[in-house]
Amino acid sequence: MKIGVSTYSFARLIKNGLTLEEAIKKTGELGYDQIEFSGLQPPEGTDIFEYAAHVRDTCDGENLEISCYTVGADFLCGGANKDPSKEVERVKKDVDIAVALGVSTMRTDVVPWSYQGPGTFKRVGEAITPYIRNVAEYAESRGVKIGLENHGYFIQEGERIVALIELVDRPNFGACVDIGNFLCADDEPIYAVSQLAAYAYHVHVKDFLWKDGAAPSPGSDWIATRGGNHIRGTILGHGVVPVAQCVRLLRNAGYEGGLSLEFEGPEECLHAIKASQIYLCGIKKELSI
Repeated sequence: MKIGVSTYSFARLIKNGLTLEEAIKKTGELGYDQIEFSGLQPPEGTDIFEYAAHVRDTCDGENLEISCYTVGADFLCGGANKDPSKEVERVKKDVDIAVALGVSTMRTDVVPWSYQGPGTFKRVGEAITPYIRNVAEYAESRGVKIGLENHGYFIQEGERIVALIELVDRPNFGACVDIGNFLCADDEPIYAVSQLAAYAYHVHVKDFLWKDGAAPSPGSDWIATRGGNHIRGTILGHGVVPVAQCVRLLRNAGYEGGLSLEFEGPEECLHAIKASQIYLCGIKKELSI
């Protein structure tokens, strides 16, 4: 398994002026093998496909593989257009961008992060499945696999991800397994990863601090889980996510893709990204992968 990092991990630095090209260079300098792009924002007046080709060439120059193209989607409410059919066409364009990047794996979600209802999981799953299948079939025609991420409050637990993958029932539609995000729905990471490992197309590694919901929220940088507990992003190995055991489960299930860091804690970004890389290298050595 190669070690990568998502540009999402650089978000605070990019917001403060770090260019994407500088983030790519930093990724190589920090010892990573791969980079994942969380969306692409071309400079004003630049065609998105020309920009994707430029980004691909920049990564080639730094000897970095592009592991995944990560996008959002809302096939329930229809996203910005409030129309699921238009959302399908928008995400198909994202598939084309992934192809322009030269990457064969794309990550998506399917409902808004904060959505909790109305509607049972069964009803929502049945409503969104035709739209997801439409995108998946198009992606299949372009040689792209799509990984559904356990992301948000509603479609989060391992059991729900498996159920939706089986509803969509396309050979190129599997899971982007985020080993930390299960805690957002109070799902136990080891059990959830064991359910999803056989479906994994891509893997996000992240860690969280955790506090019982019976206590008051610690405040800034902490978010509430679906069940009212408190979590906060942190450097890999500093929190409660059993990272090594989750990686072992994935390896034992035959997963051979990359491990892509998503850092979202308040610690200084470059220090956290490097410390997480060192931690992952230690896991790789321990597991001989």
